[in-house]
Amino acid sequence: MINKGSNPFPIPKNKIMEKQFLEMNEASTFLRISKSTLYKKVMRKEIPYYKMGNKTIFDRVELIDFIKGCFKNTNAAQLNEFDLLTLPSIR
Repeated sequence: MINKGSNPFPIPKNKIMEKQFLEMNEASTFLRISKSTLYKKVMRKEIPYYKMGNKTIFDRVELIDFIKGCFKNTNAAQLNEFDLLTLPSIR
């Protein structure tokens, strides 16, 4: 039996790193934030996103640039997508 609220099909992180465009649940996993936090950032236009019909999608490269912009006091130019997997949540 599956617990309510648990994801029966977790997204492997290595698959996320291969995709160019991410859906909402993949982007929240990639950014290590909750889906509700990601929804809020979309509604406030704080994060780059695209609409395809009723779906919201995210360009992985633009999310990496977004994360680098959050680290103004660090040497963000040296961050790469593998470093981003070890970063704490950005809220």
